Amino acid sequence: MQFGKVLSLVLVLLCTAVAINAAGYDFVKAEVGNVDIDVTNPTAKTIYVERGETVDIDVEFIGTADVEDVRVKAEIEGYDDDIEDKTSRFDVQNGLTYTKDLSLEIPDDIDASEEYTIVLTIADQSESTSIEIPLKIE
Repeated sequence: MQFGKVLSLVLVLLCTAVAINAAGYDFVKAEVGNVDIDVTNPTAKTIYVERGETVDIDVEFIGTADVEDVRVKAEIEGYDDDIEDKTSRFDVQNGLTYTKDLSLEIPDDIDASEEYTIVLTIADQSESTSIEIPLKIE
C-alpha cells in the first residue's frame, strides 16, 4: 500500500516536471528599471520604484522550439487595478534569441505600505513561463 502511494507521487512529480519545461522558450535575462534580474533566482533582489514613475523592463529569451502566437507580458500584482504592458503576438523560432521592451506606469495613489510583485510572462496559446520579482514602492 505504501509503495503505491510513493509510486503515485513520483509519477505526479515527473508529469509536473515535464509540464514545467514544455514551453518553447526560456528566459535568458531580464532588466527592471536598470537592475539586472537573475532569472534563475528572481526573488534575490527587490526592485524599488517611486509613485508616478515609469519603469522600463527589458526581457531577453531564447526559443527552444518553433512556437506561434507568443506574447510577452509584464504586470504588477497586488494593486486594485491592472498595471500591465504586453507585446503584440509574434512567432518564435527554435534557437533564436529575442528581446522585448515593456514599461509599467506606477500610479500616484499606489499604497507604499503594501507588498507587490512584478510578474514577467512569456506565453503562447497553450504554454507559458513566468518569473516573479518583488517590488517595493518608495
